[in-house]
Amino acid sequence: MVQVKLVIIIYLYIMSGVSSIITSIDFQPVQFREQMTDQFYADGSGLSNIIVRRGNKFRFTVQMNERLASMNIEVQLTFITNKDKMLISLPGSQGWNIKQTVTDEAIFAIISIPAFSPVGKWSVKIVLKNNVTTMESFDVPNDLIILFNPWSKADDVYFPVKNKLNEYLLSENGFIYQYDWNEYVSIPWIFGQPIVLTAVLYALQGVELAAADRGDIVKVSRKLTAV
Repeated sequence: MVQVKLVIIIYLYIMSGVSSIITSIDFQPVQFREQMTDQFYADGSGLSNIIVRRGNKFRFTVQMNERLASMNIEVQLTFITNKDKMLISLPGSQGWNIKQTVTDEAIFAIISIPAFSPVGKWSVKIVLKNNVTTMESFDVPNDLIILFNPWSKADDVYFPVKNKLNEYLLSENGFIYQYDWNEYVSIPWIFGQPIVLTAVLYALQGVELAAADRGDIVKVSRKLTAV
């Protein structure tokens, strides 16, 4: 079966001097505490994934060297996932948006993810171009993972009772209940929610579900429960 790719490209037009060489990219892990994703563990590669919830913003900094004089440089940020193909140019396209600040040494960017964005694992590439010439291409080693967001009123999975969300989504330990003869019995249970994310992403990659449909909680739930 042929697999195509969903590609979301964000264009940043830089009108001041930056270098063609990307020295580092910082996704500022402290921000993931705000997104309720800071408890997820690193994957088998030892890298901490960039885990965000749709309907939120995330920020990052791209550091450059100072080799080049002032010139017009286009910075192209690409998100790729392995299903259908879609092209979105930002700012202001299909709910995606970006704000940026550029200095001689760095790009500071904030990306807004729409509350209907497809969920799952994405790879990220940063490309610097001068007119038609590619000056630098940088594959970010960390995967970007977009999750449903029950804390966001704009998301279809929104749930208003915050203390219940802490139990349902953030607790590592709790109880499950079984019916034994004429009474319910509570059994201590380790939910392992941060660990199970890897298994869920693996299952999501394996089902026949178009990328655009991965933004629909009903379609995602039906496919995963059928696995």
